[in-house]
Amino acid sequence: MTQAGQAPCAISIAPEGKSFGDEGGSGQVQVTAAAGCDWTAASNALWISITSGAHANGPGAVGYSVTTNNAIASRSGTLTIAGRTFTVTQAGEARRNHRTVNTRSGR
Repeated sequence: MTQAGQAPCAISIAPEGKSFGDEGGSGQVQVTAAAGCDWTAASNALWISITSGAHANGPGAVGYSVTTNNAIASRSGTLTIAGRTFTVTQAGEARRNHRTVNTRSGR
């Protein structure tokens, strides 16, 4: 990211990722940037939504939410924030009630 007549902006994010359980949740990523450095944030996964801070100038924060994962398999997705990658991992749904039902008569 370069502004006319200026050196490229040095931008960093913290943290660089977060893990969630199958129930999902929300979080925030801090963006460190000098005043005048323009940046954007976008989700690269349908199950991760940007809730605040999709576009800013200078330092700021990006809020996001993660939906429930009803699949058994875990999943991962990313946000692109100021050209940096923020990785979200999410556990698969825990199957708590595994019961075998015998449908044969007499048993």
